[in-house]
Amino acid sequence: MAWMAGATTLGDLAGAIGIRAQQSAIVAELKAGSEDAYAWLIGEFHQPIYSLVYRIVADRRMRLIPLKKSS
Repeated sequence: MAWMAGATTLGDLAGAIGIRAQQSAIVAELKAGSEDAYAWLIGEFHQPIYSLVYRIVADRRMRLIPLKKSS
């Protein structure tokens, strides 16, 4: 059974290499000026980036609002 754990690790590594190759291809297309690659990039990462920026800005605004002292 110990060899199965190794096979899983190799399978994960093979999958990671495939993802890396896909990312490299997209970056190459972006560098070449592909509008399709740019549209994919925006569609893929727009929401996560927007959410991150929103949380950062909202957090900063909350820290800038002075707390009211109760009388």
